[in-house]
Amino acid sequence: MFGPLAVTRYLRSEALRVALLLALIAVSISGSGLLVRIDHLIFDVGQRLNRRAVPGDVLIIAIDEDSLDRLGRWPWPRDQHARLLQALCASRPAAIAVDIAFSEPSSDPLADAVLAKALADCGNVVLPLVIEATRVGGQLLESPPIPRLAAVAVGIGRTAVRLDEDGIARAVDLREGVGAATWPLLAEEALRVARQLPAQANAIAAPVTPLVARHELLRDQSRRIEFVGPPGTVPRLSYVNLLEGQIASAVFADKIVLVGATAIGLGDFLPTPVSALGQPMPGVEVLANILISMRDGRLISILPMAPTLLLAALLAGVPMLWLRRLMPLPGLLASSAWVLVLGAACALLPGVAQLWFAPAGALFAALFAFPLWSWRRLEAARRHLDQELRQLRAILPESQATQAFPAEIRRLDFGSMSFRVERAVALWF
Repeated sequence: MFGPLAVTRYLRSEALRVALLLALIAVSISGSGLLVRIDHLIFDVGQRLNRRAVPGDVLIIAIDEDSLDRLGRWPWPRDQHARLLQALCASRPAAIAVDIAFSEPSSDPLADAVLAKALADCGNVVLPLVIEATRVGGQLLESPPIPRLAAVAVGIGRTAVRLDEDGIARAVDLREGVGAATWPLLAEEALRVARQLPAQANAIAAPVTPLVARHELLRDQSRRIEFVGPPGTVPRLSYVNLLEGQIASAVFADKIVLVGATAIGLGDFLPTPVSALGQPMPGVEVLANILISMRDGRLISILPMAPTLLLAALLAGVPMLWLRRLMPLPGLLASSAWVLVLGAACALLPGVAQLWFAPAGALFAALFAFPLWSWRRLEAARRHLDQELRQLRAILPESQATQAFPAEIRRLDFGSMSFRVERAVALWF
């Protein structure tokens, strides 16, 4: 007999089956990356909601439009950069990171010598290394500063970030290199010079090695960036104003100073999760955000794939805790609330715990939880009504059974079943 107790047992077994099906959906989506853009969207929303105080000890010396108007077309002579460094170093900043590539000798060897002397006199300047292709799809090469400058720089690091499938910069690799992932970030080198590198970051530091034989780009220890705000949030001072003595030297004392381009069309501009109305962020400001996040221990770790799949499977089955106990409307409302809560929690998790869990698989499964469970519950109700009809047909007299059930019982819709049950009960009584 398919009575109430049998229905309850059936629903319990169906709840387990639905939970397993939801877990399979979540694992499939998470493992395949099919909805990775949903993951990116949730991360971006969390970054826009996550606001924290902008530290005042990180400054950008901006090669802006005003500097280009007053100093002339780019590139500028390298002895001009030497003058800037001399003005900066007089104020004793904690470290200076120059986001300008000096990978080839200039046309004026004397200007290179003047810049090298300024670097040596400062003693706290780090320079960038560029990893680039010789041609489109060609061989990758590491391009450090020219030997004369590299010899007097106190550190060399990369400025490159990782672009996701949608072209947005969200992550950075702590180590990267051609043939071996050995080069640190320029931000890390600046923090080391300023003696502000956290202990955990210091522990992963590795000695920098020169060019290697193999030509494959290797990356290690990927982290997501926690941005302090949209473009323009990190304080900027104009290159030309400093060069012309319009900024007091005390402004830079004990601060980390980043020198780089902010003028449109000059340098790299990257779309970021916090770019307002599609406005890209200058590469030097992305560098500042990486530096601040690294120093404050707020670079975001990415949950590995195996724990991600396990957590997605567990979260997928959560709606079954209430769906098998609630009526349809409360179950629908609770399931809808669960989708919102799960999405909000995953969006805020990076800012709270510096951990990123890609939730698209779990969210997709949560959206299917109520429809799947409703289907299985309707199937249980259909079976129960079908069994009741058979029992009524068995106990009715033959004439009344023929009148109530003119045709062989088949799989009927609920309207037909209800009508036949009512008709059979009326004939019986």
